[in-house]
Amino acid sequence: KVSLEDVRLGWGRLTLEGLQIETSSSSAFKSDEITVEMSLFALFKKIIYVDKIKLQNPTLGIELYNSSGSENNWARLLNGFPSGNGKKFVIRKLVILNLRFDVTRSNGKPVSIPPLPYLELHNLGEKGALTLSQLGQVIFQALLQTVVSQGHLGALLDNVRHLPQDVLESVRSTLPIEEGRGVMQEGLETLRRKSHEASEFLQDLFSGK
Repeated sequence: KVSLEDVRLGWGRLTLEGLQIETSSSSAFKSDEITVEMSLFALFKKIIYVDKIKLQNPTLGIELYNSSGSENNWARLLNGFPSGNGKKFVIRKLVILNLRFDVTRSNGKPVSIPPLPYLELHNLGEKGALTLSQLGQVIFQALLQTVVSQGHLGALLDNVRHLPQDVLESVRSTLPIEEGRGVMQEGLETLRRKSHEASEFLQDLFSGK
């Protein structure tokens, strides 16, 4: 279930307030405000170029259904994404401010994970424009990978269907602290490696077709 409190459209800017994605039992994602900056003329093109998306005070809600964390609400959500058709997107910059985590173990106990004050992803789809579905998957897999790469919930993405190598190829990220930057880059490299392994498996399965 997806809900939205308010939408404001200005010249070159779209603002979404109170976006929330809910599963049957809790909120999987919510953000106080999301701003999208782009030329309105871009909407009429086959590939839509977005200059900047900024998420303010988002919260990623993660429910673990087993002790390892491999079964969780986000694994189910990401695996249920449709293949996606129609318009394709290139996002030049995605800025996330004060990312918080609300994680609950299978026994009902909370997991304490410190918030991430600042995160940037660059050039999503630069080497191959993304469908809306692919865009959603790469963003949320990258966010979940920040949790994994910091030593929390290592099995979180084990059962997630990974995206093809070319989808993640051009993603770049930065954090304000050098240590954090290294952590996020390591996380993205893990995503790329697992996606490459999945891609090779599918190629073998279908004889390269």
